[in-house]
Parts: sequence; structure tokens; C-alpha cells
Amino acid sequence: RPAVLGDVALPALTLGQVFGRVGCLLVGDDHGAPWDGPWAVTFSGVPDSLIPPELVGVPLHPSQIYLSLMNLGIFGAMAWAYPRRRWDGQIMTTTMMLYALGRFSIEATRGDFEARGMFSGFSTAQWWSLATFALAWVLARRFKAAARPPAAKPG
Repeated sequence: RPAVLGDVALPALTLGQVFGRVGCLLVGDDHGAPWDGPWAVTFSGVPDSLIPPELVGVPLHPSQIYLSLMNLGIFGAMAWAYPRRRWDGQIMTTTMMLYALGRFSIEATRGDFEARGMFSGFSTAQWWSLATFALAWVLARRFKAAARPPAAKPG
């Protein structure tokens, strides 16, 4: 059953993203907007870095770390919730909704909109976040309506 697989797979994917976003930080990918806050990061002009030359040495939001911490929080919450789930698909759809909400919010700190695109005031990732949330909402209603008990009870 897809919901059973999703309950296990989606939280695992968020854990993978924790490490993936650290990789983004290391190469300057998915960089944040200029910001002179207390935990701003700066990039040096390392060859083959993905940081644009005009942003070398400029303090930026560490959006990669925000995304990494968000994913770690989602993974932890879903690991706690997994043995407490009431229906198959609950963890999957909750993971999708939490990710969509977090990603939509963190996008406000990003600084690479020209490269990724904007439409009607939202980034492409924000539009995907809205679509993901809507899909998760529909799936959650369907899975809950099926009202099967979870595939495996905690022992």
C-alpha cells in the first residue's frame, strides 16, 4: 500500500535533505539574500563555487542551514509521531504539509530568485509548496476516510 510506504519513506527523505543542504552550503548553492544578521554567512571566491561573484564576501542568510534544520525538525517530529499514528498515510501527509509550510516560509530568505524564477510574487519553490500542501491535504482526507488501522502496531 502506497500510504504505508510513504509513512516510512518521506521522513527518511527529509533526513537525507539534512545532509544535502549542508552540501549546498559548502558549494554556495541555494544561497540566501544579503543580510547583516548575527549568523550571516559569507563565501570566499573558491573556484567552481556556485555563489555569484558579486556576492563573494557579502553577508547572506544561511538559507541552506535553515532548510537543513527544518528537515531535521520534521524528521524528529515524524519519528516521534510514527508509533502514534492513527491511520496509514498520516505520517506521509503530515511530512508533506510540514515540508511545504517550512519551505514556503524559508523561501523569503533566499537570494537566488533570478536563477530560479518568480511568478506573481512567489518563487517556483513557493508555488510547488502550495501544490504539495494541497495534494497532502487531499491525500490525508482520503487516507483518513479509509480508516484502516496502521499497518504495524508498535511493540
